[in-house]
Amino acid sequence: MKQSSLILLFPLLLLFPGCSNYSKETIKLNSILLHYDATISLTPHLYIIRSQFFCSGCVQHVYLQLENKPIKSNPKSITVISYNKKYISKKNLSNVIFINDTLKLINREFQHYANLTFFETNKGEVINYKNLGDTKDLDLPTFVNDFFEKY
Repeated sequence: MKQSSLILLFPLLLLFPGCSNYSKETIKLNSILLHYDATISLTPHLYIIRSQFFCSGCVQHVYLQLENKPIKSNPKSITVISYNKKYISKKNLSNVIFINDTLKLINREFQHYANLTFFETNKGEVINYKNLGDTKDLDLPTFVNDFFEKY
């Protein structure tokens, strides 16, 4: 009986892929933000965190891609969280909210991440994320490009 119930339940789970979410990432990102008197935005927002373990050329490459992206409506719909502003151009800094991670919470919450990680959020929750830890794959994630197209 248990086996037949599981067989019937499996196709239903495939129909609802939206049920899976990024609750762990939401909790971790919110944990960092709360220490700096902020929370995940209720409106569409992009968060970029830079780990303390990073390849400087890789980070510069990604920041250069961001610098060349036109921001359509609200330039402050992007937040960069890093323990310093190194490698972030003045142009990029003028188009984002910058949070200086003086407490180095990124390393605590996202200890296995390297380089940059992008989080797309909406309604106070992470809806998509990608870590660019692989130095062979440093192109902006599709959802980041889509974000710049929409917002």
